[in-house]
Amino acid sequence: MYELYGHTADLGMRVVADSLEQLLLDAADGFRAMVLPDSSGLAGDESIEVAVPASTERLDDLLFDWLSELLLLFETEHFLAQSIELHIDGWPSHRTSQGSRPDTDAAASLTLRATLRGQRIDPDQWRLEHEVKAVTYHQLELCHRDGQWQGNVIVDI
Repeated sequence: MYELYGHTADLGMRVVADSLEQLLLDAADGFRAMVLPDSSGLAGDESIEVAVPASTERLDDLLFDWLSELLLLFETEHFLAQSIELHIDGWPSHRTSQGSRPDTDAAASLTLRATLRGQRIDPDQWRLEHEVKAVTYHQLELCHRDGQWQGNVIVDI
């Protein structure tokens, strides 16, 4: 589940999910909604494979890098994903099971791998909501709290 909220000259997104993988999928849905609020006509005719290695030890940077990759695909290829299959190499599922506390400061060995199904869109033929210029580090957060994964990110529009 994601929620978009206004932030001075920016747009924020809060995401809550039961697993890290689901949080990243929901964040991708939120990104798409920022750009294209009505994606009901978006086709899944084209597939793109992406690999996003963690850039630092901090897990919240994986959220930053993932959304930056989606933004890059949109800016350079006008590609928006309708559906995504996602896996995080190096992130065993037991880290998110109940009773275990995930180590959110040990992300350097992780790689997010995803298959994105969607289409390249012509901005002149779709009603785009926001021009996302950049993902920011301002109030960036990804944590495991009270048995759920929670994320926050603000984008520059």
